[in-house]
Amino acid sequence: MKKVFIYPSAHKDIGFATTIKLADFFAESGFCVMIADKCKDVAKDKYPVSSVDGIDKSFDYIVSVGGDGTLMQIAHKAAELDIPLIGVNLGRVGYLADVDKNDIGVLKCIVTGDYTIETRMMLDCRVIRDGKIVSHTASVLNDAVLCRGATAKLSNIDVECDNNPIGTYYADGIIISTPTGSTAYSLAAGGPIIAPSVECICLCPICSHSLNSRPLIFSRDSVITLVNRSTRNDALYLSCDGSEAFTSSLGDRVEIRCANHRAKFIKINEKSFLETLRQKMQN
Repeated sequence: MKKVFIYPSAHKDIGFATTIKLADFFAESGFCVMIADKCKDVAKDKYPVSSVDGIDKSFDYIVSVGGDGTLMQIAHKAAELDIPLIGVNLGRVGYLADVDKNDIGVLKCIVTGDYTIETRMMLDCRVIRDGKIVSHTASVLNDAVLCRGATAKLSNIDVECDNNPIGTYYADGIIISTPTGSTAYSLAAGGPIIAPSVECICLCPICSHSLNSRPLIFSRDSVITLVNRSTRNDALYLSCDGSEAFTSSLGDRVEIRCANHRAKFIKINEKSFLETLRQKMQN
């Protein structure tokens, strides 16, 4: 029996109505269904619940219910367990969560096996202080952002690629993104749109105080290092995929490279990346 784990957003799926509708759909299709424990009050005795840490490789699919942010929250776990993932979009744009909430019937393709798997590269991000790793995120889907906090002062960040100095950026911060993340914060900061099939690492400064500061594209085999040189700020903050920020101290080295994990997305339509991009940009 196939197993599916459903992970919803409590903020977007009010009362978890869509989650229960999905659970009923998969259960009626012969699946073993488990729901995130945030739904325990509505799941009651009908469906078992579990924390994200409670799922394992025995699951065949993970379905997120919310927006791209919800999908990114569970994508890290899905990648670590090598479980294919699909998102039902209740959000605003939905580049990744591309199944419309009013078109849940298309998920029948999962039941019949009529789908393809699209893999996406991820980033490994670690903070090194005095030669020791003090923070490590092994599977970043969109981006790692090193930026200033509440003070309106420019950050001072040295950038290296494979231990070769590139330069010093005076900016609000720096975004290091995957091709998947190129349509997120990096795009808003003036970065390029990169097709997901192009495996590379993108550096995009945020509000750089320079006339010649431009985004840079690196090979997927590169190791990008950001060094905190900001003496005018109390600290800089590192956030991976919008997660709670890690406080970076003066002299910290943030090393970012292609991760060992890869995200697997279930594709059930024939839309190309460019077609999806055009449709989302018009909304």
